[in-house]
Amino acid sequence: MIHKEVPISQVFLENTTVDDYFYKGRFDFVVYRRSSRQEIPVLAIELDGQEHFDEDIVRKRDEKKNAICEAHGFSLIRVENCYARRYHYMKDILMEYFRGR
Repeated sequence: MIHKEVPISQVFLENTTVDDYFYKGRFDFVVYRRSSRQEIPVLAIELDGQEHFDEDIVRKRDEKKNAICEAHGFSLIRVENCYARRYHYMKDILMEYFRGR
């Protein structure tokens, strides 16, 4: 199951990084697996446009999001948004991720 625009604070139980972005930030997509009657977050996917490379404020937000995921041992896959419409490219990224699990 995949949900889009998921608040970071809904993916993790606690704010271990003590970062305010924990409550403000969102993931573009979160992939979940079903376990009994609940959904368990498996990984997040971020689509990064040119502003993620050119704008300091956006890069700093990305760094915070990366740190939050790292602190929780949670995988975050970043994909340049020019690939977003390339189904096979996205599929290959996800297949590679799950092959390593």
